[in-house]
Amino acid sequence: MHGNAHFGPGLLTKGSRRFPAVFPSRTAMSSNEDILKAAENGDVARLSTLIANKADVDVRDEEACTPLYLAAQNGHNDAVQLLVDAKASLDIVNEYGYPLLYVAAKNGHRGVVQILVNAKAKVSVMDSYGKTPLHAAAKEGHSGVVQVLLDAKANADVLDDRGLTPLHLAAYKDNH
Repeated sequence: MHGNAHFGPGLLTKGSRRFPAVFPSRTAMSSNEDILKAAENGDVARLSTLIANKADVDVRDEEACTPLYLAAQNGHNDAVQLLVDAKASLDIVNEYGYPLLYVAAKNGHRGVVQILVNAKAKVSVMDSYGKTPLHAAAKEGHSGVVQVLLDAKANADVLDDRGLTPLHLAAYKDNH
């Protein structure tokens, strides 16, 4: 360290003068960043507090993901339910063209998919390649998610941009 500057808990000292640290405290963190982080980590207690304090449940991060998207992507059932109950938008597509239900299905989060289906998420929503959540779940071998989507009347005959159905992708997965 140069000179007589010292870093302590929450303070920067130089000589005999004390300055507040430049690093924001947890309470100084913006509610937008905080709700995104709480959702990504499945921190239901923090999410509840933020929602009660009117945090924006549809705020987006740098990849156009909302708190609900992040919670769903990471399989946090309770956080997803809390955000759905708070009226978070279900019609979210990230900057890469992947819809909310698609990413939950692709990641095999059956509980999340069930919550989203119960909340009336569109089961036949397509990504930028024409693949539906059913395509994604079938390709990854997530049979429980496939069943939830079929029970919700997802179209098993829809073709993606390469002319493949979810069944084609499931068969390909089983043979490779």
